[in-house]
Amino acid sequence: MPEGSSESYSVSDALEGERWFAGLEPALRETILKGGFIKRFKRGQYLFRQGDKVSGLFGMLAGQAHSQAENSDGKSIVLAVYHAPDWVGFLACADGRPYTFDVLASIDSTIFFVPLPLIREQFHAKSERYMYLLAPQLSSLRKIYLYLTNTAHMKAIERLAFRLLDFSQSPWYEDGPSHPIRGLSQDMLATAILSNRQDTNVMLGQLEQQGLIRKSYNQIEILDKPGLMQIARMAR
Repeated sequence: MPEGSSESYSVSDALEGERWFAGLEPALRETILKGGFIKRFKRGQYLFRQGDKVSGLFGMLAGQAHSQAENSDGKSIVLAVYHAPDWVGFLACADGRPYTFDVLASIDSTIFFVPLPLIREQFHAKSERYMYLLAPQLSSLRKIYLYLTNTAHMKAIERLAFRLLDFSQSPWYEDGPSHPIRGLSQDMLATAILSNRQDTNVMLGQLEQQGLIRKSYNQIEILDKPGLMQIARMAR
């Protein structure tokens, strides 16, 4: 899939299972597929940085990306993880303001990029479609509220379980399939749960011994989602 080509059949194949894209009317999906193009990013390469002028919407075809921000100590905190076929960039495309956080490739990734002029033509100019840009962001707010209200008094291992579940799923929805978490160091996980690397390593080992996760080089796989939810106080 060369840079700059749309290859609509393969892209459509990759994106058809994503809730947002699948919910668009067929003609709009076709317009997006024809108007976008493929970009590749190496691990650590930024899709965009905080404060960058909005350029468009990014759909994950393969790989993984994550958003991050720096705390007062200068450490990067992972905010969300994006797996294929997630999209990222909704808020900036909706309000036209700069991107809110850094988003970079956690591993080598292939992206389907939809330029802002096409987004504006298809969503801003047609009011009945504008909510399509807002809906994922509104859904994400529900997840943020859930995190804030449930983790304030959690133990560190409960926060870790919560974040592992969060990072393994789409940032836009509370349900959906779990994906392996790739390219995030233990330092990054530790900062995300307000812990340190040594304690985080011990807790990951405990979760693995219980058969809830499997660790391998540069990857964490969720093996027992209900069990992890129970530790994270999310069991239904």
